[in-house]
Amino acid sequence: MQLQNARKPFRLLILLLTLSAAGCSTLPAPPLPQTCPANPKPPEIGLQLPSVPYSERVRLKFKSWAEQLTSTPAM
Repeated sequence: MQLQNARKPFRLLILLLTLSAAGCSTLPAPPLPQTCPANPKPPEIGLQLPSVPYSERVRLKFKSWAEQLTSTPAM
């Protein structure tokens, strides 16, 4: 009687190991095809370009600052 009781958990363990081994041996699902996003449309040029370039405006502003600083008397 005790021998039959001992075999039941052993059979369940063998069954569980067999099923888990069968589950691990299956092939994975194929990857889904991915679509690349479309490139955005280029921005439309609706603004007018300035008549004086940025670098020229900065150069003139630095020049005026330098003149203001050198024209002030030293303490």
